[in-house]
Amino acid sequence: MIRPTTRLFGLVMSDPRVEGHVTRIYNYLFGFNGLDAAYLSFILRPEALEVAMKGFVDTGRCEALHVAPAHQRGVARWLLRPEPVDTLTVKGGRAQASLVEPDPAKWLDPDAVLARAFADIQSWFGITAHVPPDWRDVVTETALRPCQLTSPAEEPHAARRPT
Repeated sequence: MIRPTTRLFGLVMSDPRVEGHVTRIYNYLFGFNGLDAAYLSFILRPEALEVAMKGFVDTGRCEALHVAPAHQRGVARWLLRPEPVDTLTVKGGRAQASLVEPDPAKWLDPDAVLARAFADIQSWFGITAHVPPDWRDVVTETALRPCQLTSPAEEPHAARRPT
């Protein structure tokens, strides 16, 4: 469940069939390590990239965004940078961009994603993550897990229900 205390991170991607395992690995590690965090997938078309990135930075709700290879050059153009960007750290309405992994093939390699997730968890939370023994199962998982955004008792959309 995503609460006001939940720390949010995400992946800007173009194709969940190719890059969706990244989100599943991060969320599985967050859950296994008892972290109040969620790693969200943002599936964007190239023409929506600039507006979405501005929104991410302006709201500041996602602390860090990874950018899948299909959008790395587009994000770089938006930031007026000559080199691709695969990571945005957002703080105070500003984005700090970097290229952590220059090899786009590593986005498809589950072992490389796991190693990157470990480094990110260390950086973001100051802990060493533990690996679930069945972590590889989430790489090939095809079912989507529902995400409950608020507590059922809160009923945030009750005012919008038709009468």
